[in-house]
Amino acid sequence: MRSAHGLQRSYFYPGRLGDDIISLLLQYLKISQKYLGFSIRKIHLSKYMFSLERFIVTYNEFMQNKPKRISEWKIVRLRNLYESVIKIMNALKDNRASEDNFNSRCMLLGAISPFKAEQLKEYLIDSPGSFILFNCLFNFIFNSMPLGKNYKEILYSRFDFHADFNFMTLKELETKLNMKIRGIRIKEDIIRGRINSIIDDLRVLKLWFHYQNLINMKAKVIRISPQLCEKIKMLEGLDKITPGFIATVFSIIYEYEIKRVTVNGKFCYYLVKPEYADNYFPLLEKLAPLIEARIDMPEFEDLGEVVKEMFFCKRDRVEERVYRKVSAN
Repeated sequence: MRSAHGLQRSYFYPGRLGDDIISLLLQYLKISQKYLGFSIRKIHLSKYMFSLERFIVTYNEFMQNKPKRISEWKIVRLRNLYESVIKIMNALKDNRASEDNFNSRCMLLGAISPFKAEQLKEYLIDSPGSFILFNCLFNFIFNSMPLGKNYKEILYSRFDFHADFNFMTLKELETKLNMKIRGIRIKEDIIRGRINSIIDDLRVLKLWFHYQNLINMKAKVIRISPQLCEKIKMLEGLDKITPGFIATVFSIIYEYEIKRVTVNGKFCYYLVKPEYADNYFPLLEKLAPLIEARIDMPEFEDLGEVVKEMFFCKRDRVEERVYRKVSAN
């Protein structure tokens, strides 16, 4: 069955597009409502605020029974909004990495995120090919994201994202900024929320990411190794990104938890599937020095299996030493 504007009935169901696309389309609708006029918002938008399917259905009902008191220009704006949503949905209904698909997603992101559509297209190499995500995010966060002076200092000092800036403790930053630790924490959370939201929005371009050849997406535990960092630096033309930045981006894009461990005064990062975090976080805390000391650590193997093997070997050696000591006595 088709609607009055030719949209197949099967595409009314949000699952056909994926939760990330549906979420962005709903944001797009909420942002666009301010351009429609008060009467339209009151009569129409309140009915579909949290349902894309409801918006499509009620639009057709509304257009068939238009109130005479509604100005024509308001009807035109509503029709334009509907048609733009349909255009995006029709372009996104398949998962092929086509140029039209990419342009539609960029148009959607341009409407609801800090990025402009044309700006995003600059980071697509060999169109339609690979989207250099880290380059895009790094340039935006450190060159374009609007932040006040203290916020910038906290970004530089509390987020291990940029190789040119040293990480500082809260106590050190408190002295430097002459600000209470509680205030620093609040600003830190605000910055983290903004960055995480930006990264999450860009998940809609996942079809054009090229990182599946660099990490094992099925692994329970992934190590952000120096070799992985160097590969990403070379592929994306960046020399200032850090393991902390890479870990943050991957954790949001591929839904992992981050475990940060200090080894010999340096931060080491591991990504753990959320359902295994409780088991592996304590193991990584204990075994990180041994993991980082190994020069033969496999790059593409699931580190979870390696960690378990190392843990049981270490436990067996401890038990053997205890047994020998007891036997000697």
